[in-house]
Amino acid sequence: MRARVGFVVLAAAGLTGLVVRDLGLAASLEAWALATATALAIGWGIAGAAALLRIGSGGRLARDVAAVLAAGLVGFAVVAARLHFGVFGVPLDGETLGFAWEGVTAREVRLPVGPLVAGAALGVALLAGAAVLLRRLGGDTGPARHGTLWLLVLASAAFVAVEPRLFAPHAEDTARLRTFLPWQEPRSERHMALAALAPRQDDGRVLRLERSAIDTRFEGLRSARDALLAAPPEPASRPSLLFVVMESFRADLVDPRSTPFLASLASRCASPEYHFATGANTESGLFGLLNGLSMHYYWHFKESFDPPLPLALLGRWGYRRSLYRTFDLGYTDLGQRFLSREIDRDRAATRDDPVARDREIADALIADLEAAGAAGPPRFDLIVTYATHWNYHYPPEYGVFEPVAPETLRVRNATSEDALREHAEGLHNRQRNAAAYTDAIVAEVFAALRRSGRSADTIAVVTGDHGEAFFEHGRLGHTWSLENEMIRVPLFVCTPDARATAYRFSDHSDVFPTLFDWMGARVATAAVVTGKSLFDYRAERDVALAAVPRRRAAMRMAVIGEPYKVEFLPFGPLRPVSVSDLEDRPVTSPGREAVSRLLRAALAARDLE
Repeated sequence: MRARVGFVVLAAAGLTGLVVRDLGLAASLEAWALATATALAIGWGIAGAAALLRIGSGGRLARDVAAVLAAGLVGFAVVAARLHFGVFGVPLDGETLGFAWEGVTAREVRLPVGPLVAGAALGVALLAGAAVLLRRLGGDTGPARHGTLWLLVLASAAFVAVEPRLFAPHAEDTARLRTFLPWQEPRSERHMALAALAPRQDDGRVLRLERSAIDTRFEGLRSARDALLAAPPEPASRPSLLFVVMESFRADLVDPRSTPFLASLASRCASPEYHFATGANTESGLFGLLNGLSMHYYWHFKESFDPPLPLALLGRWGYRRSLYRTFDLGYTDLGQRFLSREIDRDRAATRDDPVARDREIADALIADLEAAGAAGPPRFDLIVTYATHWNYHYPPEYGVFEPVAPETLRVRNATSEDALREHAEGLHNRQRNAAAYTDAIVAEVFAALRRSGRSADTIAVVTGDHGEAFFEHGRLGHTWSLENEMIRVPLFVCTPDARATAYRFSDHSDVFPTLFDWMGARVATAAVVTGKSLFDYRAERDVALAAVPRRRAAMRMAVIGEPYKVEFLPFGPLRPVSVSDLEDRPVTSPGREAVSRLLRAALAARDLE
C-alpha cells in the first residue's frame, strides 16, 4: 500500500507536466503554466508525505516519508525538465540551471506566490482524497485518527486567502499576476556600481516605468487604432511593398563572397550600420516588424490577438496582401496573431525538402509578380525564406564554406555542455552556405520585380527575423539573450528614389513608420506606433531597442546607441543590468552620462507619438 502511494505521487507529478505541456499551456500561458505545474508537483509531494503520516506506523514511518518526498522531488524534476524543454527546446543541464540562477540574482525572476500556493493547496486536496481512497481500497474502514491532511489543506487555503494582505504587490505589477520579490536587493559591488548609473529625476529618485502605465497606454493605443481604421488617412502615394524576411539571418552573413546580391544592396538602399530585430525569436521579431511598436507592448498583443495595424491600413488603402511561407501558421499562433486576418492570399510551400520549399515559394512569388505586371492595385508581398534556419539547408552547388557539419545532425538550441559544441564551425559554415542559396533566391525575386514593370513603383524591404549564435558566447541557436549574434540582422529599405538614411541605429519597429513617412500617410506621427522614420533624422532617436521575451522571468531589454549597449529590465527602476560596447565586449567603467542618456532614450522610445 505504501509503495502504491509513492507510485501515485510520482506518476501524478509526471503526468501533470505532460498534460500541461501537451495541451499547449506552456506556449500560451507560459509563466502561469510553469508556476502552476511546479506548484502541483510540490503539492503532490507534501500531500503524499502527509498521507503517509496517517498510513505509516512504527519504524517504517521515516522510510515511508523519505520515499514519498523523494518521489515528489523526482516528480518536480520531471515537470520542470519537461516544461523547460517544451518552452526553450533545451534540456536542463548545469549551464541552463546557472542561466536561471543568473536571472534570480539579477532580480529578473519574479515568483508568483498566489498561483504557487493555490497549486500546492490543490495538490494537497487531490492527494488527500487519493490517500483516503487508497486506505479504503486497502481494507481500512476505520475513521481517520488524525486531521493532519485536512489541517494542511485548511492552512494552505487560509494562506491563499490572506496572502494579498501579507504581501503588497510591487507598484509595477498588475492585478492579472500579483507577484513579489522574495530575495533582497543584490549587494555585490558589480550590481551596486551598475545601480549607481541609473538616471534620476530632479528629486533624486531613480526613473521608473510602471507596468500599469503600459497597460493604460495599450488601452489608449487600441482606441487610437480603431479611430484610425474607421477613417484612415489617405497616403500621398501608394507604392507596392515587397518584404523579404530571411530566417535566423544574422548581419554578418551579408558578405560579398557568399551573398553578393545582398551586399550590393548596401550601396543603393537605406541601410543603418547597426540594425536589430525587436526580439531574439521569430514571433518577437515579426511583432516589431509588422506593428511598428517597441517590445514594451509585446505581451499585450500576445494576449489580445489584435492584428498588426499597418497590415490593416494597407487593406483599407486597397492593397492586395499576399504571404509566401514555409512555416505552419499554427507555430506559436503566428497566423492568428499577426497574419491570417489581414492577408488576402496565403501561399504555403508543400514540399518536405526545406531547399525545395524555399524554391517553391520563390517561384510562386515570381509567377505572381510577372502575371500581375505593372497594372492592378498596389501589392504587399511578404515572403519568409527558411533555408538559413537550422539544420541550415542548401543545394550542393552552394557548398562554398568547409568543413560542414553532417546534414543529418539534429540541431536545436543548445548550451556549451551539449555535444553539438564540437560541431560549432561546421554548423556555422552550413548556415553561411544556406545564406548563399538565399542570396540567389532574393536576387531572382528582384529580377522578376524588374521584369514586371513595377520596380519603379515598389519599396523593397530585406531583413532577418532574428539572428543565430554558434557558441560565440556559449550557446547555439536563438531566443537565449541579447548578444549581437542573436539580434543584429541586416536591413535594406530600397525605395524608387534610392533614398539613404543618416541613422546608425535602428530596429524592426522603425520599418513601417519609415514606409508611411515615404508614402506621406501621416501615420508615423499618429498615436499608434513607437518606431521612427529612417528618413527623418533626430539625433536623440538614434538608438535601437531589442528584447528577450523570456518565460518565467521579467522581459530583458537592451538599448543600443553610441557608445554602448545597455541591458535593463523594462519595468520598475531603469537600472542597467549590464553595459557593453557595440561589439558585446563588457565595459568595466562605463560613463554615467552616456548610460543615463541611453536609458532615457529607451524610456522615450516606448512612447506613442
